[in-house]
Amino acid sequence: MRAMVLEFQDDPLTHGLDLQYMLGPSLLVAPVYDGTTRRSIYLPRGTWTDFWSDRTYQGPSAIEYPAPLEVLPLLVRDDCIIPLGPEMPFVGERPTDPLTLEVYLTSTARCTVEDGDATTRVTAVRRPGVTLITIVGPERTYIITPHRTKTPRRVSVNSRPLPRRADKKAFDHNPQGWWRDPRGRVQVKVRGSGELRVRLLD
Repeated sequence: MRAMVLEFQDDPLTHGLDLQYMLGPSLLVAPVYDGTTRRSIYLPRGTWTDFWSDRTYQGPSAIEYPAPLEVLPLLVRDDCIIPLGPEMPFVGERPTDPLTLEVYLTSTARCTVEDGDATTRVTAVRRPGVTLITIVGPERTYIITPHRTKTPRRVSVNSRPLPRRADKKAFDHNPQGWWRDPRGRVQVKVRGSGELRVRLLD
């Protein structure tokens, strides 16, 4: 947890912000303290995506964020990968399998996940017409959500086509494949180890 000014030292408008903060380099958290259902948030320069709705905002700007009781205002800085593990009672209770990767991408993003003795490195690159996500890690299932992505014409892993699944049930019950959920988010599931090169063609 870091004060906004530590991450954006060249932006004088962050110097007095004490009701919002950065969680790591890429997550902006703006807790609601007074029971209101709206929250004024300052966004530094760049593209920011609402973690819950995928709505995008351009900074620098101040926004009014709808914040009902059950929603914590959370915005994601562009060009980052957020790794998420399965729910478990305590850290290390069982292996991190699947490992979910939330990808917010304009150009290039990288992340490293340390999980016990295993290290997973992920690189994502977006070029005109194609998104390439490279995973180097141990044997497990990887679920990739490339946010703000059009329905791809073709999805492959290590040059092998991945089948499109009809719905969430089919996606969940098959070891590999991809689908687009009712909210318009693409999800890709692969299983393997070593280097996995996932390619989405627009």
